[in-house]
Amino acid sequence: MRFIEGFRFAHRESLAFVAACPLLTLIPVAAEMVQHAAEMQGGLYDSMARFRTMEDDALPVGLAFVKVFALNLSTYWVIRFLAGGRDARAARTLDPRAIRLFAVVLGLQMLLAALGLFVFTADTPVGTGFFVFSLIFAPLASRFVAGAPLGIWIAPVTSIRTMLPHFMFAVGFSMLAILPLMGVHYALGIGAAFIAGSLGKWALLIADALIVGWLTPVLAAVVYVVAIRPGPLDRRPHAA
Repeated sequence: MRFIEGFRFAHRESLAFVAACPLLTLIPVAAEMVQHAAEMQGGLYDSMARFRTMEDDALPVGLAFVKVFALNLSTYWVIRFLAGGRDARAARTLDPRAIRLFAVVLGLQMLLAALGLFVFTADTPVGTGFFVFSLIFAPLASRFVAGAPLGIWIAPVTSIRTMLPHFMFAVGFSMLAILPLMGVHYALGIGAAFIAGSLGKWALLIADALIVGWLTPVLAAVVYVVAIRPGPLDRRPHAA
């Protein structure tokens, strides 16, 4: 797919997933709401000054790790939904081989998330370097990530070699295709710090959680679009 075609696909098919699999969609929404509840309890949104001083506190960062787990876990059913041609039954099916392979992918993703959140923090040169590495590595490993939910083992090194000729598209599309929703996501969170009164804050935070419910399948769809850029993954998911 070219950029515009891939952009339309990612957003259109992610909305189709939300409509077909609402309960699965609610998993990252629930994780986002739990994080927001803890942040509200801790006073994160009381003011912008409070927002700046608390955004790296242990509790929000720990809950961010849980949210990242929910986001990455969602890749399993979204990829199966997309590869099956909007197959909701395939999305809900726990295929044994696919689960085993995806566990490897998920484990690596959560290791990188833990390093980024707890070890290589963004306010250090090493943290900045790790962030740049993640931006480059993730798109190049897209076939490794997208193949696992379909029961296809594509080693990370093989994925990187296959994606290297498509490096510019892979990295550029991975960043640009999510910008609209990511911008709304951050704007709603920051906006809650400017609004007086808990009702207004909660209105924005609930809207933000719903945006995350859409953003999550968009992220997975972006991985899928990048992964099939060199060619198909060659296997459709099995629906029990």
